[in-house]
Amino acid sequence: SQPPIGAPHRNTWNLGGIGGEVKGFQQARPWALVLSRVFSDAGKIRSMKNALILTGWLILTALIVVPRGAAGEPAGKVCVMTGDTVMIGGKRRHTKCEGGRVVKFWGVAAFKMTQRCAHPSGRDVMCGLYSAAMLQEKIKTADIRCDEKATTDEGIVVGECFLGEENLNRYMVEKGFALADRAETERFTGYEAKAKAGKKGLWVTRFAMPWDVKDQ
Repeated sequence: SQPPIGAPHRNTWNLGGIGGEVKGFQQARPWALVLSRVFSDAGKIRSMKNALILTGWLILTALIVVPRGAAGEPAGKVCVMTGDTVMIGGKRRHTKCEGGRVVKFWGVAAFKMTQRCAHPSGRDVMCGLYSAAMLQEKIKTADIRCDEKATTDEGIVVGECFLGEENLNRYMVEKGFALADRAETERFTGYEAKAKAGKKGLWVTRFAMPWDVKDQ
């Protein structure tokens, strides 16, 4: 058979595959060297393209699988457990939240779920249930984000949580739906004092401090 146009006078010639060297030439013509470089560059471009695709896929997967805030903190839709505890990414099944990450509001102490508070009308208020209901009413179905302060041995995140730019820890204490937890921080004690003075929320009732109430 006739050699390709422009090829050296030799019966065998080989480009070595994609990205390979031109082999089998005693006197390689300029076109062969150019063709070799084209194949070599094409291989490099494909390798770079594959690497970029893989990197993009990994980033997208991380963003989808782990819902987080801008700084890698817990974020997403919540299942309210108590007036100071939520489960991010969880769903309510019957009366329990399941399948998410538990976050306890830093510096906040809510009433126990079985705790009763004495109302001036003479009736008892289920103040723990009321506290949780007020938190649920505030959040509704919106996403929240939490800045992690610590993690307990049980894996519970202790954090400061936000609905948009509004601080939910402060909201619960400021509205009288929960108390300031001085064992964790003094940050919210001023808001508690104002709520108490203004008889906001559950401050219209008489109650025992939640940390003095035994779980039932």
